[in-house]
Amino acid sequence: ARIHTTMAMSDYEFDSFLDSVKMALRTVGADSQTVDECVVLLETVRQEVLVNRKRHDVRKAMEAASVKTVFERVGGESGITTFVESMYTKATEDVRVKSFFE
Repeated sequence: ARIHTTMAMSDYEFDSFLDSVKMALRTVGADSQTVDECVVLLETVRQEVLVNRKRHDVRKAMEAASVKTVFERVGGESGITTFVESMYTKATEDVRVKSFFE
């Protein structure tokens, strides 16, 4: 089972999480296009997180677009590490979603 299946997260809380992700991506210097693409990619799992429905094949979509991966555009492993730390900090400070990270 996936961790989110026990969270009972609502659309509002998922939207709040996306706000935290956007702020964290901007903190690590991601450009607007990359921020938007990350949000679009996260939206593909919204229904799975909220009601555990079928997932969108992100890899196939990226291959079809034949562009640099989001991973590459946010700075690889070090960029992701910085992003996760920043996103986690922002999420734990956001009263709308902090209970999911405590």
